[in-house]
Amino acid sequence: MREIFRELGVKGPLISIFLMSAQAIFSPLPSLVITLANAYVFGWLYGAAISWAGTLIGASICFGLARMYGRPVVEKFVGHKNLNKSFKFFKRYGTHTILICRLLPFVPMDPVSYMAGLTGMKFGTFLWATAVGQIPVLIMYSYFGENLPNVVRLSKLFLLLLFQYPYDTISFTGSLFIS
Repeated sequence: MREIFRELGVKGPLISIFLMSAQAIFSPLPSLVITLANAYVFGWLYGAAISWAGTLIGASICFGLARMYGRPVVEKFVGHKNLNKSFKFFKRYGTHTILICRLLPFVPMDPVSYMAGLTGMKFGTFLWATAVGQIPVLIMYSYFGENLPNVVRLSKLFLLLLFQYPYDTISFTGSLFIS
């Protein structure tokens, strides 16, 4: 995969930006997977920049769709329950909601973008908060993406130790405290 995208020249990053933008609307695969792949293929810095560009475009499209088509369309993408929860958060934190949500890696980005489009928030404020808030998360994911083979190896080792030897480990640590 690395070689194929590198051989594409400028088209490789453009395809990746398109995929990152499209996943915000169609969600064929999570943005995390694309971010990790970008860093693995292009290196952490360039991969993060590509992911960042795609993220901004995708978030802007979600925001624009919400503005154009309103609540009924957003409810189809996000769901009634999630929409009501998010409005409470927006009501409480106002324009800071975008920045707060972008800084938290476990908060899904697309629903926040849709919901921001339903508020009175200015597009410039939304874009600024998205651009700044995504930087730390994208850098973190890109670091892992560039080092994906090592991360996978360490994860396998951790899981092996966790599930292969739980009884022995418990027995051993228990005997240290009992003796």
